[in-house]
Amino acid sequence: MKKHLFRLHLGIVVILSIPTILPLFHDGFFPMHDDTQVVRVQQMSEALYDGQFPVRWVKDLGYGYGYPIFNFYAPLPDYIGSLFDLFGFSPLAATKIMIGIGMVLAAVSMYLLGAKLWGPWGGVISSIAYQYAPYHAVQLFVRGAIGELYAYAFVPLAVYGFVLLFTDKQRVRLGLLCGVSGYAGIILSHNITALLFTLMLGIVGLIGIISGKRWQTIRKEWKWFIAILLFAFGMSAFFWLPAIAEKDVTVVDQITKGGSDYHLHFLYLDQLWDSPWGFAGSAAGRADGMSFKIGKVHVLLGLLGFTVAFWSYLGVLGLSEQAIRKNKKWLDYIYISAQSGNILIWLTVGLLLFSIIMTLEVSTFIWESIPILSYVQFPWRFLVFIMFFVSIFIGGITVRNKDKSDRLLAITTISVLFLVGINVKYFRPQEFYRFERKEYEDETFIKWEQSKISDEYLPKGFYPPTRKDQIALQKFDIKPPAVIESQLIKSNRQKAVVTTSLPATLIANTVYFPGWKVRIDNKEYIPSTMNGIMTIPLIPGTHEVELFFTNTPVRIVANLLSLFSLVALFGTIRKITKVPYAKKTLGRDSHSRV
Repeated sequence: MKKHLFRLHLGIVVILSIPTILPLFHDGFFPMHDDTQVVRVQQMSEALYDGQFPVRWVKDLGYGYGYPIFNFYAPLPDYIGSLFDLFGFSPLAATKIMIGIGMVLAAVSMYLLGAKLWGPWGGVISSIAYQYAPYHAVQLFVRGAIGELYAYAFVPLAVYGFVLLFTDKQRVRLGLLCGVSGYAGIILSHNITALLFTLMLGIVGLIGIISGKRWQTIRKEWKWFIAILLFAFGMSAFFWLPAIAEKDVTVVDQITKGGSDYHLHFLYLDQLWDSPWGFAGSAAGRADGMSFKIGKVHVLLGLLGFTVAFWSYLGVLGLSEQAIRKNKKWLDYIYISAQSGNILIWLTVGLLLFSIIMTLEVSTFIWESIPILSYVQFPWRFLVFIMFFVSIFIGGITVRNKDKSDRLLAITTISVLFLVGINVKYFRPQEFYRFERKEYEDETFIKWEQSKISDEYLPKGFYPPTRKDQIALQKFDIKPPAVIESQLIKSNRQKAVVTTSLPATLIANTVYFPGWKVRIDNKEYIPSTMNGIMTIPLIPGTHEVELFFTNTPVRIVANLLSLFSLVALFGTIRKITKVPYAKKTLGRDSHSRV
């Protein structure tokens, strides 16, 4: 693809994406289910400013007793938002910029993949279909699922990397970089989408193993498939390894119970075709207050795109519809497709059907057979992949006219008008409200209202406050009363100079979590806990008490693994030499690989 055409189409995609983020330019903010985004950015910024990296612990959430949120909650979006905060933007503005980047990134990454599969105009159509998917609007304006929104944006980039490595020997470096960046981006953006994406990769890998020698043309490239997995897992190890190793010291298992039990949230098939738009939540049965529809336009255009692409490639392979019906050459077509690289179209169909089935109650036996899926909570999260595969097929409507620029322009224009015109109404919040800086910097607001929204990673043994007056408004209390002459409060370090004339107990008002250490007069001390909160006994006199947050052995190993993987990735990319591109197969262009 010529560079000027690439830039033109990419510019078109970005411009057409602007209506989806216009509400972010409005004064104030809007309500969403996970209404903690601004405070998370603000807390991340404070922790970075305190010199904590990677950030794992914040001092004000957890009802003021501290909270290991970024040890378990995928941190990449908040890192991006906090950079803008540190550069001088307000936390609210930084959050909006962070969201806007994630929204537009989805369109850009899908354009890269779509253009590779269908050509530049097909890429534009797939990109706009993905950008204007109703579920994309649900992620932001209903659920406020910013982590999932970012993962949604990284999925096409990861797949683009895999496709390049399997089909374009001249761009191995780019394929490796995009594949690793996309997959690691998914892991660092949203735990659950990463789990489901890994499940999809496992299915693809299993198919590759079963196919054996019949998949000769791509079997040689499996080393790159494995390389992407190793580098992506390695680079993101600083997050996922401690999250898995240390989850048992938290109450996170509670998220799979009660109202979050996946058995309550299966969809009915007709809900994927159409379901009422709303700003409430998911409920058992049909009592849902939010929409799970794929979108009628998306369904119809997806079916059209698949049909056009399917019959087009039959002609390319020399198999006409009549020949298939009379001579029963379906198996020949599938076999030739697999050998020529067209296995991608069958994978896409199969994974789309699998994703749809996984949202329905008929898949209960699969969910119960794989216990880790209980953490997914809501089967309709598979909509991320349903919209991904449907959007890919929508771009296929351009295949038969790839050499006819006038028709391509007309097809693209009509498709984009339908996709944007019908779906743009969903990219609006329920309402706007004023959100002053004093609110998201107010201690009570953060320590009570915001902490109640997200407290699933609280350490075991700590019982959260049930009343506002039970939150920790100050980091140190002492009984009996004594003089706290000075104190230093940071997210990863707290220090107090205390003078007492009687034996006393210093209450640190920080919940204990592995990694916290205490020194009294420069001597390390193992603290006691009361309701999970660290307490420190003091004898009469003046004492310097210091609490500091350190890395546990598993975190140290994880950090080193990420650093090593990053260095190894760039070392590998530098060593890769360009290989002459293999001869085009069956007369197809290099971008027509589906």
